[in-house]
Amino acid sequence: MTTILWGLTIYLLILALFQIGMVTLFCRWLSTAKFVPRTAADIEFCPTVAIVLSVRGQDPSLAKSLQGLSEQEYAGAYRIFVIIDHAEDAAVPVVTKFIADVETGFESILGTTPSGRCSLKCDRLIQVISQLPVEYEVVCLIDADTIPDRRWLSSLISPLQDPKIAAACGNRWFYPDRIGNGNQATTWIGGWGSMIRYLWNSAAIVQMYVYGVVWGGSLAIRRTELKETGLLDVWSKSLFDDVLIKDHFQANGWQVVSVPELLIANVEHVSLRGAIEWIKRQLLDARLYHRNWPLILSHAIGSSLLWIMLFALLFIGFIASDGLAMFWSGALLGSLVVMNYGLLIALEVSANANINRRRDWLNLPPINWLTGRRCAEIFFGVFLVQVGFGYAAIWAAFSRRMRWRGCEYHIRGKFDIEIIDYQPFRPKNGAESGSIE
Repeated sequence: MTTILWGLTIYLLILALFQIGMVTLFCRWLSTAKFVPRTAADIEFCPTVAIVLSVRGQDPSLAKSLQGLSEQEYAGAYRIFVIIDHAEDAAVPVVTKFIADVETGFESILGTTPSGRCSLKCDRLIQVISQLPVEYEVVCLIDADTIPDRRWLSSLISPLQDPKIAAACGNRWFYPDRIGNGNQATTWIGGWGSMIRYLWNSAAIVQMYVYGVVWGGSLAIRRTELKETGLLDVWSKSLFDDVLIKDHFQANGWQVVSVPELLIANVEHVSLRGAIEWIKRQLLDARLYHRNWPLILSHAIGSSLLWIMLFALLFIGFIASDGLAMFWSGALLGSLVVMNYGLLIALEVSANANINRRRDWLNLPPINWLTGRRCAEIFFGVFLVQVGFGYAAIWAAFSRRMRWRGCEYHIRGKFDIEIIDYQPFRPKNGAESGSIE
């Protein structure tokens, strides 16, 4: 047993150095965000932009997302194209009413019969983008659960001033509580589903930065490069639209960057089952379309096995009345908990500071979320999120079928996708809103 404990000690040290190094890189990158007045070059760079929002189901943030898009402070011309999956979709009345109220700047489009060879989202993006008039120089993608502030568009396209950059993206930061408009979070607790999603994303966002994983919920692509590299053809046989983008553009000699100024707060509630399903989809996206999937999978399985083995050795030591084994394995387990907890707190402090710097730049009240109570919830959530991470990674590694917003997909290969059963999206139990991740 001593040999095993020595091996686990060395592995824990390696894991600690790896995770601390990645978190340090991410936090340093966040600190480079510049919330300053726009320069003359920024103001002069204002290409005509088409913003594409693909909708299937009535997201609880949909109305706020549309409102945010209508209030952009952007010197150039832009238009929002909202494509709704089906005429019977629950989002139709929300979108129709909003567009009727604002009158200008929006165009609503109904999805056509899907090809059945790619995801519905990819299919809808292709439908809109392939028909855009030639004057649109930049295409921006946004998800219905993304609520953009008034300078979202100008921040997102700013990196495209560099002719070597073909695409730029932001990233999301989940809060497990509904955040109020004032200085304090409300006392309503999002539940363990929201907490698990928050904790997992807090760790995953570090790997997204280090490995160059693109988020399609806030993404700008130069139209010329999109067309020249055949991205629409790739989407026409893909399950997801975002993670594949970086490798696709790099293979064609273009750069893709993440924008540290665009860490976007998301406060939607999600059930525990919804959180696990969401994590599984994120990892499946990485498995299918990212070159560093073996590293991501190894980290997920290796870190999960470390937890399991330490708990097992602690139990065996207790049964065998082996005080040394109990002390050693307990010390390692405690070190693992403290390390993960400390890194999560460091990430929360750094990310929340970034978000509040932007809010101050926009003259909005800060979000003061982290309290003693939340710190305790994070502590108890460390083990739960590790269990969810390991399970979701194993599922993603072997899954050949996936359900996403009421639609089932058969995955024969990363570019061999089939829709099994397409139906208009209908919320469960007749609900018209709520998280539909």
